[in-house]
This record gives sequence, structure tokens and C-alpha cells, in this order.
Amino acid sequence: MKQDFRVVKTTRRIQMALIKMLLHKPFEKVTVIDLIKIAKISRRSFYVHYTDKYDLLAKIEQQIIQEIHSSLAEDHQQLKPVTSFKDPQLFKNTEATFQRILSVINQHRQSLAVLLSKNGDYQFKSKIYKLITDEISHRLSDYGAKINTGIPSDYAQAIFVGSLMDLMTIWIQKKSPEPIPQFSALLTKSRMIAPLELLKFN
Repeated sequence: MKQDFRVVKTTRRIQMALIKMLLHKPFEKVTVIDLIKIAKISRRSFYVHYTDKYDLLAKIEQQIIQEIHSSLAEDHQQLKPVTSFKDPQLFKNTEATFQRILSVINQHRQSLAVLLSKNGDYQFKSKIYKLITDEISHRLSDYGAKINTGIPSDYAQAIFVGSLMDLMTIWIQKKSPEPIPQFSALLTKSRMIAPLELLKFN
């Protein structure tokens, strides 16, 4: 069933009002009065669509996470078998996955930039972290692989997921980010090399 255009337009204005407010003040200090002024709607109109500012925030985050989930589900259908860490297909699969995810992220770049900033929702970063962690576990299962490391798996996971999140956050918040294909290749390369390989000695 198609959504009413007026409803879509109003909810979009309210959501963008929150994003604009988060550029200037922390979420805790944002009020519904702030939002209706920026969105240029009535108080009644706000409450027709959202219970409060927390409901608004939750729905923005849910939409982003759901779209990433859907993209990953589609990606799973495209995965080709990998026989080892050195299999060239692993590189191709990984880069294709990043391109899919980054395409979704790019559509929500403005929202993500503020949600992941100090003015945003610190719990949202945890949700993204869990999404990536779950995806890695799922991917390892699909490949019939497991983490092979000399350090405990939870630390290995933190190294892998934490560095990936840091790179993506930098890209999201950049004023002039690299094109998606270029950044996808960079992310893929970052997964395939060890930290010490980044160093160059004279």
C-alpha cells in the first residue's frame, strides 16, 4: 500500500528538523518546540506521527539499520564460495559487499554524520557495532571459516570491527569523501593487510 505523499513529506520535514538541530546542540537539549519551529508544522501534526523526540530518533535509526539489513540480505544471495583467505574471490566478495553497504550509507550520510557525532545518540553506535559484528559472524559461517588468531576472539573482533567503524565514520563525516568504488577498495584492502604492513621504515 502506497503511503500518502503528505504524510511522507511531513515526516521527512520532522526528521530533517532533528538532523539540523543536532548540528548545533546535543539530542538531550533538543525539544519538540525546537523541532516544530524548524519543520514549520503544528504541535498536533508532530504528535500525529511521533510519540515524542525519542520515538522520532528511534524511527530514524530503525530505518537506516533496516535498509542496511536489507542490503546485506540481498548481498548474501550474491556471495560466491571462498576456499581460503588467499582466494581472490574473497577480495571480490568483500569489495562488492562494501559497495552495497556504502550505497545505503551514502543515502543517509547527513543523518549518520550527526547521529554518530557527539551531539547524536551514543547508543546508535553500539547498534551499528552489533550489526557489523553479527554480519561478520554470519559471513564466517557462510564461508565455513572461523577466527584463527593468537589472541582471544573477543579482542580480535574488537580490532576488526572497531577499525572498520572508525574508517567508515571518518568517511561519513568527511566534507569531500572519496567516491564509493574508491572507498570500497580502500576498506577491502584494510581488511586484507596487517597493521604492521602500514608502516614503512627508512
